[in-house]
Amino acid sequence: MKKLREIFSGGFAGRIGPFSISDPFTIISHRPVDEICRDFELQEESRDCLSKEHVPERFVEKLVRAKLYADAIRFLAYGLPKLQATWWSCVCVRIVPVCFGDPVSAEALASAEAWVKDPSEQNREAALSSGSKHNFEMPGAAAAWSAMAASWSGGEPVTTEEEDMPAPPEHLTAHAASGAILLAATANPNQANKVYREFLDKGVQIAQGKIQISP
Repeated sequence: MKKLREIFSGGFAGRIGPFSISDPFTIISHRPVDEICRDFELQEESRDCLSKEHVPERFVEKLVRAKLYADAIRFLAYGLPKLQATWWSCVCVRIVPVCFGDPVSAEALASAEAWVKDPSEQNREAALSSGSKHNFEMPGAAAAWSAMAASWSGGEPVTTEEEDMPAPPEHLTAHAASGAILLAATANPNQANKVYREFLDKGVQIAQGKIQISP
């Protein structure tokens, strides 16, 4: 447990004073901030944090300082590659036991984690199957959305006798992953701000490439 706490601590430099992210986002540094923000609906308050010279870590820093946690989570989820975004959602949901306390939700989360460790087409289809079993009601909806994040990561279009079903739109994985994280963070509303910060700390370190997916 001590080692895990050490791994997941320190994504933000200084927890008492103003937030500052010490190291660059090596995973999403190639994408401009405004380009990532075009992929989802940014809150009006968050638009005030935009600036042409911003690199991704400075934008997240400003959002967190302004306590615009939801948009900071969305930005990271949309900026990360699909595999890392789904993994981040699994890590966060796994922290909140109530989100996978029933068998259907537990299966959904496990299927998402299986795809993260082995992003095969077979595991993607398994995530789609297990996620689709859920009624997407809280508190288990977070686990179901993690499964859907994995299932919407790609795959071939589905052909039926009646019609061809197109492949999922490019940003559905980020949409599902950020939804899973936000639902898990607010499972206990009284602890939401604390949990937002904990989840963002993990997302920052994933974006920095400081922690890797375990096989």
